[in-house]
Amino acid sequence: MTNPYTRVAYAVRGRNVRRGVGVEYIMNLSKKLITLAATVALSAGAVFSAPADGAKARRSEAREARMLHRHAGHLAKALNLTDAQKEQAKAIRNKHREANQGVRAELKELNTQIRAAREAKNTAEAQRLAALREPLLAKAQEAWQAQRSELMSVLTPEQQSKLEELRKAHTGKRQQRGA
Repeated sequence: MTNPYTRVAYAVRGRNVRRGVGVEYIMNLSKKLITLAATVALSAGAVFSAPADGAKARRSEAREARMLHRHAGHLAKALNLTDAQKEQAKAIRNKHREANQGVRAELKELNTQIRAAREAKNTAEAQRLAALREPLLAKAQEAWQAQRSELMSVLTPEQQSKLEELRKAHTGKRQQRGA
C-alpha cells in the first residue's frame, strides 16, 4: 500500500489509504500533469515550427540552384559551348538573378498570402492579391526575356538553331505528358 500508484487507485475509488490522500491528491497531480502537458506542447510547437520553415526554404533554394546548374550543364553540353561562353552565360544569369531578387521576393510573399487566403476560404482577398501579382509577373516576364536575349547573343547561329530544336522537342514532350 505504499506504492503511489496504488494510493491513486484507492483514492479514485473513494478510499483513503492514509490521511491527506484522496481528491486533493488527485487534483494536485492532475494540475501538475496538465501544466506539464501544456508546457511541452507549447514549447514543442515553438521549437519545431521556426527551424522547419527556415530549413525548408534553404532546401528549396538549394534544390533550385542544383536544378539550374544541372539544366545549364545539360544545355552547355548539348550546345557544345566553349569555356568563354559558359563564363559569359554564368555572369549574365548572376547579374539578372541579383537584379530581380526583389521582384522574386515580392512574388513569393504574395503567393504565400494568396495560399493563406485560399485556405481561409477568403476568395475576395485571394482575388485582390492575385490582381496585385499580375504586374509583378509581367515585370518578371520582361526580365526573363531580357536575360534570354542576352544569353542568345552569346551563342553562335548554329548553337541558336540547335537550342530552338531542343526547345521544340522539350515542348512536344511536355504536351505528350500533359495529354
